[in-house]
Amino acid sequence: LNLQQDGRGQLTVMGQPVMKFRQIAIETIDPVNRRVRTSFGGGRDNLQLSGVITAQTLNGITVAVDSSDKGMCNGRVNVMFGRNGEIGAVNAAGQMNGQQYAVQFNN
Repeated sequence: LNLQQDGRGQLTVMGQPVMKFRQIAIETIDPVNRRVRTSFGGGRDNLQLSGVITAQTLNGITVAVDSSDKGMCNGRVNVMFGRNGEIGAVNAAGQMNGQQYAVQFNN
């Protein structure tokens, strides 16, 4: 799995906008254990959420997040595929450093 795409997105923590993103990359970092890294970036803001694929269909994947480059993290990332295998939308939610976070990203 190796996808990269432009779009628009943001990270909110406790409901407050913290970062804005213009790009996403999803890459396999451990194929045996189905571990992937989702990287949101663009400009000075960036965020990486990593974990194991727990569900996979023709329409998308779900990743159980267990690490982040911003600290202690858990939760999930849902990636919905659009036409031609492109990323249609991504949403993530969970806890980061003890606070609720959410990520929205759209093509």
